[in-house]
Amino acid sequence: MNDLEEKVVEALKKVKDPETNMDILSENLVYGFTINDKHIKVFVSFEDSTSTCNFCRALSWIIVDKISKQIVRVLKEMGFEGIEIVEELNPKIVYKIE
Repeated sequence: MNDLEEKVVEALKKVKDPETNMDILSENLVYGFTINDKHIKVFVSFEDSTSTCNFCRALSWIIVDKISKQIVRVLKEMGFEGIEIVEELNPKIVYKIE
């Protein structure tokens, strides 16, 4: 892992799950990222923490939104200009900032 990748890991450790107050790396919500100059793509998996109950699922997406906004904030602070957050099992872009 190079210096920039290590800094990204440290930045992502600052992102906390609002329900558990654990960082998203310890919870295994992030399974990878790719960096291309000032652009980063973060691959996440929220599926394991999403309930099967429709009402609960709606509530969990509020948490996903909060976590995603935190990811964007810490990566912007690092100087990234393009940020994509991609859900693992449903490969859709959750957030895209360009």
